[in-house]
Amino acid sequence: MHDVADRLHLRDLRLHRDAMLWLAALLSTLVVLVLPAAFRGPAGSEAGRIVSAEILTPQGRWRPVDLHALKLPKGQVSILRAQVDMPSVTRMSGPPLGLYLSGTFSADAAWNGIPVGHKGQPGASARTEVPGPVDAVLPLPTEPRPQPRNLLTLQLSAERFAAPHSIIHGEGAIFGLRVAPFSADARRPIGYYAAPFLMSGLLLLAVISVTARGSVSWPATAVVAGLLICALTELSRSIVDYAYPWHALRMWGLKLAAVPIAVGCVRLAMERSRWRGPAPWDSRATALLIALAFAAPLQAPQLIVVGALTGGLVAAAAAVVRRDSGLGQLAAALLLMAGASRLPSPDYMDQGLYAAAIPLIVQLLWRPRPLTRGDHPVSPETPVCPGPMVVGAAGSRRFLDLAMIRAIHAAGDYVEIDLANGRRLLELRSLGALAENLPPSFVRVHRSHIVNLAYVEELRSEGGGRYRLRVGESLWTPVSRTRIAEVRARLGC
Repeated sequence: MHDVADRLHLRDLRLHRDAMLWLAALLSTLVVLVLPAAFRGPAGSEAGRIVSAEILTPQGRWRPVDLHALKLPKGQVSILRAQVDMPSVTRMSGPPLGLYLSGTFSADAAWNGIPVGHKGQPGASARTEVPGPVDAVLPLPTEPRPQPRNLLTLQLSAERFAAPHSIIHGEGAIFGLRVAPFSADARRPIGYYAAPFLMSGLLLLAVISVTARGSVSWPATAVVAGLLICALTELSRSIVDYAYPWHALRMWGLKLAAVPIAVGCVRLAMERSRWRGPAPWDSRATALLIALAFAAPLQAPQLIVVGALTGGLVAAAAAVVRRDSGLGQLAAALLLMAGASRLPSPDYMDQGLYAAAIPLIVQLLWRPRPLTRGDHPVSPETPVCPGPMVVGAAGSRRFLDLAMIRAIHAAGDYVEIDLANGRRLLELRSLGALAENLPPSFVRVHRSHIVNLAYVEELRSEGGGRYRLRVGESLWTPVSRTRIAEVRARLGC
């Protein structure tokens, strides 16, 4: 009974620690989402407001355009004009102003008819165009002072890069075309990328920790690696003001990093839900997911959202069917990642993704360990596990620490060894042959299942004399009617 009391106490402690981890993760998410607002650059009461924008058609007519979806025709230099209203505080005594241009284009700019500078040199072909930097700021003349309504004229070309949505990059205060107080540094402020910056540090620590422990599955590794690559790719824009054709390489980097995130989210949910088939089917399903992710005509944000949403729904369905709180936590973390794309701020890849991923990272990498005998005070009569188990064929032997095995399942002529890190190993021996060499902490609860009692978290009645054991966070194992008495006695219940 003393052992049972210890087990219940430690279980309550783990649940409390789970709750504290989730609370800390959610608070971190809120902080990371709010923090970049302090670094969004010059804006607010001193910034201009673009009232309208028009582009000159080949027929010589001005056509209204949406700057959020502005694409330029190839083989010509386009002319865009915009009406910019300036607040009275800026017109009368405000600081010097700058024209901020951000996107995959080259431009010549004029302010109220006065040339103010270049972002590269526009041209009607890739040979004649001199590509400008992806981000640029041009100082506006201090005299005469801005008018209530001002005319901005741009000659534009984008012959070196086919923008997927718009040549103008940015939203809100980091808008791709804006007039605001001048800053000599055209790069986006590092604080704007506070979310990926903080997440990069968190992920690097996670990689070091997981590498040292060796206790994470490949889907979790794929998600972490993809997020790390995405974060570092986003940070590059605040470090190097590269020529705009290089933006294509950056976009491809984000797409390639989004694939392991999306596929990893789906496979992680399937793995935790125990939705797995034979090894060949499993490999083909994974290959199909990767192929679909690469072939999908989706940008990186959409790809990640689809993967996280799919994985979240799979985990949620399994959590409802199995009444598994661990799967429910995974579903909540994945759905939060997908839901962050619907936040009022449109900067999903810049900020929202990394903030929303914190609960998932915490669950994947810093989950409290399942209860083991090492968590209990060891008394003289407590059996000590013998040496490691040797598995594998001749020439490819592996030594397994018995404390890492939470269950063993019969599968035809071989067995599946279920490890605490979520991995499964195949062994060409019968369940009975393995059972002969296992310590007393391992109990055969069914003709096809052996469990390590150190990992048992719950014994649940299904009615009609049927019982199930929850082993670890998400593994459910049936208990046969003939063995339930022994299992109850061993658990002290």
